[in-house]
Amino acid sequence: FVYPGNMEDREQRDWTYFLCLVPVLYFSDLVCVAVWKNHHMRTVTNYFIVNLSLADVLVTITCLPATLVVDITETWFFGQPLCKVIPYLQTVSVSVSVLTLSCIALDRWYAICHPLMFKSTAKRARNSIVIIWVVSCIIMIPQAVVMECSTMLPGLANKTTLFTVCDEHWGGEIYPKMYHICFFLVTYMAPLCLMVLAYLQIFRKLWCRQVCNFKFFRCVFFKILKTKFYECLEPT
Repeated sequence: FVYPGNMEDREQRDWTYFLCLVPVLYFSDLVCVAVWKNHHMRTVTNYFIVNLSLADVLVTITCLPATLVVDITETWFFGQPLCKVIPYLQTVSVSVSVLTLSCIALDRWYAICHPLMFKSTAKRARNSIVIIWVVSCIIMIPQAVVMECSTMLPGLANKTTLFTVCDEHWGGEIYPKMYHICFFLVTYMAPLCLMVLAYLQIFRKLWCRQVCNFKFFRCVFFKILKTKFYECLEPT
């Protein structure tokens, strides 16, 4: 949580954090309220969008204020419990966002490519959202376990909280590598491949449908034109 850089760079980052905080909270809450008050907007896709907004709100609340304070003071003031809770919630919110985007891609894939195979309903969307949160909370538990507070100046450990950092502490060198590789695969590579394949098939399906429709209407047009042409040649 300690960021290098000169004072001007820090001031720019601090203003960026502050300017991002209010709009993200406002527009995310606006999405949730709009879907909540309008019953006709409670569709499967909108449920997932609301879940994305909630994940964004969680990121904003847990990440930006703590990062802003640490960036200014280079000190973790929030104690050992929050040292475990805040990074854990940050990673959970990231996982929720990624898994929600994957569910949206799967829902669109089923609706366009296989409309008769799977019927998407609002109840199934709500169940999927619950599963997303449960899975995200479980797979990110190691992040909470390894986060600990430590001081950059051991001689002042019992005298002041200044220059205290919240960082990962693993038992060996192999464990962080294994964890970060699994984290990368679960929250980035696998969802990315899933979404790319799903949207490529959606694009192919819609493109073929558009081409077939164009050919059909072209044939109908020329048949009508040919019929009218022969009608004009017939003697009256």
